[in-house]
Amino acid sequence: MEKAATPPQTCRPSRRPVRAGHLATFAAAVAFSGAATTTRAEPVEGSPKPELAVGSIPDSAAANPAQPTPAEPLVEPMQRLGSISVGHPNAGYLVNGVKMPPGDEWVLSIPDHAWGTDETIEALVHALRTVAARFPGGPRAILGSISAEHGGPLSPHKSHRTGRDADVHLFLTQRKPGSWYEAGTAANLDRPRCWAFLRTLLTETDVEMVLLDQSVQDLLEEYALLVGEDPAWIADVFDGTGDRFSDLIKHVPGHQGHFHIRFVSQYSRLRGRDLYDRLVEQGQIDPPVRELRHVVVPGDTLIGIGRRYGSTALAIQTQNGLNSSIIRAGQELLIAAPVDIPGARDPVIVPRRRLPPRSPVAQPSG
Repeated sequence: MEKAATPPQTCRPSRRPVRAGHLATFAAAVAFSGAATTTRAEPVEGSPKPELAVGSIPDSAAANPAQPTPAEPLVEPMQRLGSISVGHPNAGYLVNGVKMPPGDEWVLSIPDHAWGTDETIEALVHALRTVAARFPGGPRAILGSISAEHGGPLSPHKSHRTGRDADVHLFLTQRKPGSWYEAGTAANLDRPRCWAFLRTLLTETDVEMVLLDQSVQDLLEEYALLVGEDPAWIADVFDGTGDRFSDLIKHVPGHQGHFHIRFVSQYSRLRGRDLYDRLVEQGQIDPPVRELRHVVVPGDTLIGIGRRYGSTALAIQTQNGLNSSIIRAGQELLIAAPVDIPGARDPVIVPRRRLPPRSPVAQPSG
């Protein structure tokens, strides 16, 4: 769960290798979806709606049934597009979500809440397998909520709506039966595993922030320094530069028993931003609506007013209980106008990855 505001970020290129084929497919899909009309294709796995418009069949092909229909080329770009994260994590949606797979290294405490962007899932799998490889024979990690299959509200969380947030329970040396959210303390916190997990996230994935109670932060900071981590790096990670929002690991009450990680998910957010209008048109996401008041002036028509506010003449007529489309100057109309999902058109900024200046001394492996 998240109650803290998202900190400002500084722009840098992603440290991940550029996936030329991946980005080329993305560009092709964006260009292709811009020309989409009404042709329907089989739904993409994880799509929140049963159908997805991906392109149109040329009139010449429709007029000549003997000519083969280019169905496959129309479907492939959208099917290959991947996950799409739309808007802020506390207000947006997830399209084409990827489910956390089963694994020997972890257990899903809420399987219906185990959907994320492909980047989120990839990062979680990597970090959890890294810990398991370093500390073989330990208990499996416990995953809490990521997002619902199609994103959106996920009770009781305020965020977890776009496939970028993930709750991972703390590694404990002993856990009470059925107490998955048991608080970490000096007596039960498995500091080597917790620090290995956190360090892998910070140095090998693109993380926007981690929410963790200050009491647990203190235990992990103490351990990191004990095993030889660079003090300046540790101070940067836990405390930042002293400016507001400069710390990467943030104290939020209620996070004594789990890490709340927010991943950047650069590519999924780029798709959400660049395909936003098309996703709304196709009904893949439902933008919020606000009620406006419009005073009719000479020359107004319901059709023109609807176009102005992104509504329709029929919707305005129904909302105002009008028996016909006739309106008069001075008449006040209520209009339910769609507005952008918060953050849907924001630039995608990848914060600097905070890497230690040198390798730490050998750490205990169990």
